[in-house]
Amino acid sequence: MLENTAPFSDSTAQLKVLDLGTQIAGPFVATLLGDLGAEVIKVEQPGGGDPLRKPDGMSPRWQAIGTNKRSITLNLREADGQDLLKRLVNWADILVENFRPGTMDNWGIGYEALSQINPRLVYVAISGFGASGPYAHMSGYDHVGSAMGGATALTGYPDQPPVVPGIQATDFSSGLFAAMGALEAVRRRDAEGGTGRGAYVDMALYESVLRCLAIDLADYSLDGYLRERAGGTPRSDGVGEMTVWYSYRTRDGRYIAMSPVTMGQIEDLRAIVDDRDLLDPKFETQQGRMANGPEFYDIISRWTGARDFEEVWQRLQASGVPAGPVNTVPDILNDPHIRARGSLVSVRNEKGQDLVQPAATPRISGDDAAPRWPGEPLGASTRHVYSQLLSLSDDEIVSLRKRGIV
Repeated sequence: MLENTAPFSDSTAQLKVLDLGTQIAGPFVATLLGDLGAEVIKVEQPGGGDPLRKPDGMSPRWQAIGTNKRSITLNLREADGQDLLKRLVNWADILVENFRPGTMDNWGIGYEALSQINPRLVYVAISGFGASGPYAHMSGYDHVGSAMGGATALTGYPDQPPVVPGIQATDFSSGLFAAMGALEAVRRRDAEGGTGRGAYVDMALYESVLRCLAIDLADYSLDGYLRERAGGTPRSDGVGEMTVWYSYRTRDGRYIAMSPVTMGQIEDLRAIVDDRDLLDPKFETQQGRMANGPEFYDIISRWTGARDFEEVWQRLQASGVPAGPVNTVPDILNDPHIRARGSLVSVRNEKGQDLVQPAATPRISGDDAAPRWPGEPLGASTRHVYSQLLSLSDDEIVSLRKRGIV
């Protein structure tokens, strides 16, 4: 195993992050900050490390979420490990954890204790239900947060059970919101006239989904309108849906997503499809298209189903119809627009393989942020971090290893 001895930045402009999280939601906060240039130390339990590493310690998932992080081992369940964390906290701007609420406090290394050591520390805690409320003691994962926050109830067909979303949208969106909260806490701390102190950022998985339900909450609280699962094809009653927001199959088995909403976009679609049935006056209004959704859908499907994907996609690109391909991962890798924008980047791992990842998101002018390394083998930076940041000798580190502290 190669040791990562990349020098630590001494720039006060570069954020310094301790990542104590596991799986996706917590660690993704640090991944995002690392993408944008932060110095990140990933703290893992000796012996096994982050469960995301399974089955072989260097899973593709781990390499993706561990990008730009230095991996060290530290047993936070032991007093000596807790003491080492307290020393590391002096180096950090931000600490991220996603243990069940109360766990870090029980170990004597919760926000109150650590902020006494480093008053400037921004402490980010992600959990299933947040640090307060009657459900705070419960465990929660992505699927639970999606269900609690309202997304699962709106996914699938109305006459079938709700469908689990195909990506871990709750974990990733929670990480995104928490990273935004961390950066705002840093701004409040460091801005002219700021507090000069850190803060506690409390992120519940379900609340990231709930924040995306703002329109549905407004519709229901003001008008009593309750949106239902719309599925992938129009309902015969046209209730609770936007008829034109569907995907259409092409002759060669691919799908195109279209969302023509305005009358001008409908006219552009009519010009492309060139089907007299689409000129029926009942399709002139949104209400008419919703009431006659299955017929509208069938007309468009006839047109796409008689043509291959490339022909349909080229025609749509030349029009004003909002549309896009329904991409699988291989499609994404070969999409010319994604390639042209540099939306994907790759970094070489220890086996000489190219790990493909999304580029830093969003883009900031003058910034050329890129992955420096993929997720490291467990503890690859242990000696370097403890010797450089805490001035521990090799003999001290060896002793800590023998006692299972690091």
